[in-house]
Amino acid sequence: MQEYKCRYPHLFSPLTIRGKVLKNRIVSSPHSGGPNLYRAGNNGCSSLTETAALYFGNIAKGGAAVVNTGHLGVDPRYTLGANAERFDFFSGKAIHEYQLPVMHMMTDLIHAYGSLASIELNHPGHFGDPVGDDKLLGPVDVNMGGRMTMAGGKEVKGMDEEEMHRVADYFARQPSLEREAVLIL
Repeated sequence: MQEYKCRYPHLFSPLTIRGKVLKNRIVSSPHSGGPNLYRAGNNGCSSLTETAALYFGNIAKGGAAVVNTGHLGVDPRYTLGANAERFDFFSGKAIHEYQLPVMHMMTDLIHAYGSLASIELNHPGHFGDPVGDDKLLGPVDVNMGGRMTMAGGKEVKGMDEEEMHRVADYFARQPSLEREAVLIL
């Protein structure tokens, strides 16, 4: 009789990282699309829906230790992704009236199944869409002797040091709201 050897013997074993216990080693990849997960907002960007909360709760129910709910942009000047995702941390009204309650619901559902909720905070760079008249940001504004443009002729402005500090500040300002939304591991 041949002994069975598991290729991933620790896959279903708990793991502790910085004081947080993961029930296994399964992490759900980010999901940023799908029917009815986002609804259009009055500010040109979308927000998560109650359907998204149920969707991510079901991923946790399926056994993933960490459920990554996708990405949200930190720079209020740009949206990103096909759903124009942007969590505008700087316009408190929309966040506190609708977005945070849905995020709390989503996090509560994920936690109800013993999973941890995770979200990616990012900047779209030259792949985003400006909300106003701002140009897209990228590593350079000149490419092969001419203007660097993305699909649709969107002009890309190379980030200078001041702009790099501004974007870094957008990321740095997020932790207090993350704690409020209970979305950190």
